[in-house]
Amino acid sequence: MAIKYRKCKVCKTRCNVLHGIVNGLDFVCCIDHLVDLGFQRVEKQKKLEAKKFKSETRARKRALKTDSQIMDEAQRSINAYVRERDRGKPCPSCNRPEHEIEVEQGWKVGGAWDAGHFRSRGAAGHLRFNLWNIHRQCKSCNAGSAKYAHKAETVAVQYELNLRERIGNRRVDWLKNNNGIRRFNREYCERIKRIFNRKRRLLQKRRECIA
Repeated sequence: MAIKYRKCKVCKTRCNVLHGIVNGLDFVCCIDHLVDLGFQRVEKQKKLEAKKFKSETRARKRALKTDSQIMDEAQRSINAYVRERDRGKPCPSCNRPEHEIEVEQGWKVGGAWDAGHFRSRGAAGHLRFNLWNIHRQCKSCNAGSAKYAHKAETVAVQYELNLRERIGNRRVDWLKNNNGIRRFNREYCERIKRIFNRKRRLLQKRRECIA
C-alpha cells in the first residue's frame, strides 16, 4: 500500500498522513500545530468581522453626508491630484519658478500652492472638475485674484497667456466659450473622489521610484 503524504497547514512540511492529524479538509503534522491552526482561524475571523464593521461604518457615515459635502470632498481630491500633477511647473499666473514661490510662501497654512481654476467655480461651475481648467497656482495669485480688483485683471490675463502655452489655444478657447450647464450627482462625485485619490497615489509612487 502506497504511503500518503500531505502538507501541514501550519508549517507546510510534507509528512505521512498516519503521523499527522486530519481536521476536516485540513491536515497538520502535530497537536501543537492543530492548536496554532485554531488560533489562526480565530484571528482570521476577527479580521473579517473588523473589516465588515469598518465597511458598514464608512457606509453609514457616507449616507449621513450632504450632497454638497460629497462634492467638496471630490473637489479636494481632484485639487490634490492637480497639485501633484503640476509639481515642478511654475505658477501659471505669475510664472515664477517653484523654488522661488516655496521659499516665499512655504510658511502659509497648507503650503505655498493651491489648485486654481482658470474659470472660477462660481462663474463656470460645470467646469469645476475639468482638468484643463485646473492648474497648480501659488496661493498669492489664487487669493489675490479674488480679493483685489486691481490685481484680478493682471492675474487672469497672465493665467490665460501662460495657459495657452501650456495646453494650447484650442483648449483655452473651448474653456472660455463653454457656457453649458451641468449637474454633478452624488454618485459622480464619489467616483471622482475615488479615481483621483488613486491617480494621485500612483503619481506619488512613480516619483518615489524615480527618486
